Amino acid sequence: MADMMSTLIWGLKAATGLEVFPAPKPAGASVPCITVQTISDPMQDHNHSAGASIHMSRVQISHIGDWETVRPYVQTVQNYLEGNKTDFLSAISDGIYIERQEAEDLWTLIKGFYVQWKA
Repeated sequence: MADMMSTLIWGLKAATGLEVFPAPKPAGASVPCITVQTISDPMQDHNHSAGASIHMSRVQISHIGDWETVRPYVQTVQNYLEGNKTDFLSAISDGIYIERQEAEDLWTLIKGFYVQWKA
């Protein structure tokens, strides 16, 4: 399996044109930017009613910057992940979306995904 984090960071940079970092955002990094964090083990089993199991990771993507600037990137990232059959077998939203105001003109928009990586 390729280095998942590198693949994800490279793909998000290509899809958005923004700088992408492993979370947390480095001090002094300019915004807008994106951070990526793996929330669960990439080999965690998810059992299904048919008895099959698939190997997925839960990742959290944070969009950091002025709300009006970063808000459209949430959909851009979702389109990239869910439409990418080159790097992933599948990717779906985990249903979690958070908007958090950090300062007057600084927001963090967080969306989670389940990603099934290619072997």
